[in-house]
Amino acid sequence: MISMPDLKNALQGAIGSTEELERLLTEKVEAAEEFARIGRELLRTLRGEQTKALDPNRYKGLNPEAAMKVFF
Repeated sequence: MISMPDLKNALQGAIGSTEELERLLTEKVEAAEEFARIGRELLRTLRGEQTKALDPNRYKGLNPEAAMKVFF
């Protein structure tokens, strides 16, 4: 298995700076975490387990397409 520093060095050797890739991956991971959080909230609501109101900012940070998918 390749260690993380070796993988980063290999990527930098192949594509140069990985700053943009790291930024993009960070954004995608954060969006995925938010999507999962909202999904868990919706499941609790559908199962009747919801004890608090849905966060009015639950779509914050999602692009419009992702927000619509979560809503519907």
